Amino acid sequence: MIISHRGNDKHGFKENTKKAIISTLKNDYVSGVEFDIRMTKDKKIVLSHSPLYKDRIICLTNYKDLHLDLLKNVLNGIKSKKIIIIEIKDYDISIIPVLYKILKNFPNLNIYIHSFHYHILKEWKDKYPSYKIGLIKMGFFNDDKKENILDFLSIYYKNSYSTDKEVFLWTVNSVIKDIQKVNIITDKPYLFKFTTE
Repeated sequence: MIISHRGNDKHGFKENTKKAIISTLKNDYVSGVEFDIRMTKDKKIVLSHSPLYKDRIICLTNYKDLHLDLLKNVLNGIKSKKIIIIEIKDYDISIIPVLYKILKNFPNLNIYIHSFHYHILKEWKDKYPSYKIGLIKMGFFNDDKKENILDFLSIYYKNSYSTDKEVFLWTVNSVIKDIQKVNIITDKPYLFKFTTE
């Protein structure tokens, strides 16, 4: 599967925006999209990779003072069964009930949730076990106890791995050998369109 990283594709839209996400999902060669979320001071969930937006700390700033897309508006615009991988950037578990309140309104979307923060995933799985969750890893992952709660792993593509879980390699931005045998997250899904047809 080819997953568009932060909605990036050859479309000219800024990453982690509704326009980028909707645009890339329209392409047949894209199997899904991955993007980042954070929570504002007034408990709105917005799309952003960075904890800062124009020198403002997102978690300490009210939504009205930011010009970022709201998660609920992005999900409202998705009319697809393709994979939607949401990366929870926040470390604070207070994002979990706020995120669930939004996601429960979109039962027809194919939502996966991943994070670098194991405690976020554990809390999520304990409360909402029907969602697929995955840990983002930079290095080798071999903690069987932790891996039991996971449905998938997102692994930096230059690292080795050994797991029976579904794996997404990130961020693969050039064509690699045997691309059809792996799931990738890429900033350049258009490079792979001929390998998936």
